[in-house]
Amino acid sequence: MGEQIISASGVQYGAAVSPDNRLYTNNVLEGVKVRGSGLITFPKEHDRVITGKQYQAGSYFQNIPLDASGAMLLCCGSCDVHTAFDGRTDGDATFELREGTHVTNSGASLPIVNLNRQAALAGSVMNATCWISPTVTTAGDLIYDAMFLGGSGTSTKFVSATVTTSAQIGQFILNAGSCYYFEVTNKCGRPMNADFNVGLHEHCE
Repeated sequence: MGEQIISASGVQYGAAVSPDNRLYTNNVLEGVKVRGSGLITFPKEHDRVITGKQYQAGSYFQNIPLDASGAMLLCCGSCDVHTAFDGRTDGDATFELREGTHVTNSGASLPIVNLNRQAALAGSVMNATCWISPTVTTAGDLIYDAMFLGGSGTSTKFVSATVTTSAQIGQFILNAGSCYYFEVTNKCGRPMNADFNVGLHEHCE
């Protein structure tokens, strides 16, 4: 290689510029795909699906009475869990996410699905569990809340805009060994329906 280039972070590497103005370096790129036509890059989400590391869980609640709620419990195993939540309702409702939840009954098991079905059939599973309608003894610390604006009153009914769990595209990294309680409560003055999906992948290092 020709001249030495020092990056803004102080890292020195060899590089050379060819007569046709192309930059050649001796850098090693990790985690990228190369084909005959050249370097191919994928969004991280796409790559996780390809490698069998992206999971999803989802469900819905129908005819939730006024001031009643529908809830999901997510318990992380030995790895942190990167979570992206989205949900919607057909009426005004509050949403709360709590950390450190304790229950006497986990409720009904909610499958966590590997989006790469070949990897799933080969036995790839998450070290985490999801449950619907648990019996809660300690709700835990409130770490996020929001409101679904789906209309109120018997004559007003339409689907709310999506609600996510943070301004950063609805993403949290949840702590290994902790349980999290996702709860939506009807505030619209009539029975209400709710739908949600949770995208998941693990951080084990």
